[in-house]
Amino acid sequence: RKTSPSEEALAWYCITHASAFSQKTVLEVGAGLGFAGLVLCSTADLTSLDMTDGDPAIVEVLCQNVEVNKDRLRRLPTVRKLLWEKSSDTAGAQYDIIVAADVVYCEDSHEV
Repeated sequence: RKTSPSEEALAWYCITHASAFSQKTVLEVGAGLGFAGLVLCSTADLTSLDMTDGDPAIVEVLCQNVEVNKDRLRRLPTVRKLLWEKSSDTAGAQYDIIVAADVVYCEDSHEV
């Protein structure tokens, strides 16, 4: 997998609007490789960020990417699997902002 153009656009938005995320609790759905979330954690003064994806293999990659970049981040995100069809996965959670870029991954729509 590689970073999608929409993920790059979300990362750019996070950089140019970092103050909008200040002191906010943020949920990233379909985080994929985590580029936008990592950018957000390195540029914004977040209260928290939950980076989520429905694919267990991708969640493992997210954990590795956070570990590799942890010294560059202002705040460490939480990484976890989130299945949208299971409302119990987000029961009781409250977020100020929810971000998403390329939440439906179709290999055919990405150049390899």
